[in-house]
Amino acid sequence: MGKIVEKKLPAICIQCPLRVTNDNPHCKNIGNPFGKAFIVFPQLQKSDKGVLSNNIGVKSITEIYSNTFRRNIEDDYLITSLIRCAPYEDGFNQAVTRCCFTLLYRGIKMYEPRFMILLGNAGARLIGQNPSKDDIVYYYNGIYYFLNYNPLSLLYDNTKLLFKVKLIKCLNAIDNNNLEGFKLITL
Repeated sequence: MGKIVEKKLPAICIQCPLRVTNDNPHCKNIGNPFGKAFIVFPQLQKSDKGVLSNNIGVKSITEIYSNTFRRNIEDDYLITSLIRCAPYEDGFNQAVTRCCFTLLYRGIKMYEPRFMILLGNAGARLIGQNPSKDDIVYYYNGIYYFLNYNPLSLLYDNTKLLFKVKLIKCLNAIDNNNLEGFKLITL
């Protein structure tokens, strides 16, 4: 990796082992950091080539949001990935996760979102909770966390409807600033 590429990386990424093996290190967030909420994907896929907007899950929720609200999701939400480089295997590498978590927490501190939608295993990694079929919102340190399955579940018939229904319910709750219908659990 050349020095020019490294100069464009956040300082925390210089310490990350993935910067050496990754052609597209550190994907950029997309959307509005001052919008209604953060949407956090677990990680990118190799086919995304380090760009969030290439991700099939991002494309899917963008379409669902547009069809439901007749607005562009990027105007209302910040979309990010917990692990910022691709490819990333599920095996936990502490150095990588420490760097990426630092980036996410900096964004949370800087933009102070009131709501976060955590997709896939991002919920387990961030707040120690897994998505379930139940309508639950978790509250911790001034933020309401909605958990949903990985958007790749849209590719499978047995979980497609559940993901979509949960996503629309979360988006409606955030849009209306109303948590009615959700069980609130304080962490």
